[in-house]
Amino acid sequence: MKSETMQKLRDRRRLRPAAPSSNKARLWACVAAATLVMLEPVTADATDFSGAYALSNWTTSNFVSGGDGYVEPLSSDSINLWGNTTGGGGFLYFTIHAAAPGNWSFGYDYFPALDGSYGQVGYVLSYDGNITPNTLNESTDGSFGGSKSFDIDPLLYGANTTIGFYIYTSQASSLNDVAYFNITNFNAPTQATPEPSSLWLLAAGSLAMARKRRKL
Repeated sequence: MKSETMQKLRDRRRLRPAAPSSNKARLWACVAAATLVMLEPVTADATDFSGAYALSNWTTSNFVSGGDGYVEPLSSDSINLWGNTTGGGGFLYFTIHAAAPGNWSFGYDYFPALDGSYGQVGYVLSYDGNITPNTLNESTDGSFGGSKSFDIDPLLYGANTTIGFYIYTSQASSLNDVAYFNITNFNAPTQATPEPSSLWLLAAGSLAMARKRRKL
């Protein structure tokens, strides 16, 4: 009798209907969606030349043979780009890989050479790694300034996305008469690390789904 009862229990277990596959598919689709949402990078802002945008991570490119243009740090969010005084003038670039898509902004002032030589300043925003100048303004007889804000397109953003600044001088000036480009209030996007609470919730949710699957 006992063996017959045990056999009936085994038969019932074998005959128990399985969970509909459509329900399982919906369940795991929800899990996948929740995981993607929780793991999606959060964009934050660097409000000065620190972290991903520390000055040591930038590249100075002097497009003049024997040029002496250079970048001068002034404070945590301010720098000067000094134009060339040798080599007949030319471009000085200061660039970096953008850490994330989003908005970047800065304030600026340009102080031309007192000898009246032509000067130009601007910014770089490139998605293919090629350094292409975008002129903010140009002057031969006076200083100017302002502020700018640009969007780094998330659809175009990639490993070669580059941002930065440049100054161009048309001819050599004396060491005491050189144009310079002042950058202030630098702000650029970075990738924020997921909060520990979010990671804990993700782990807890995954564990709960695993238990649910075993029960099914």
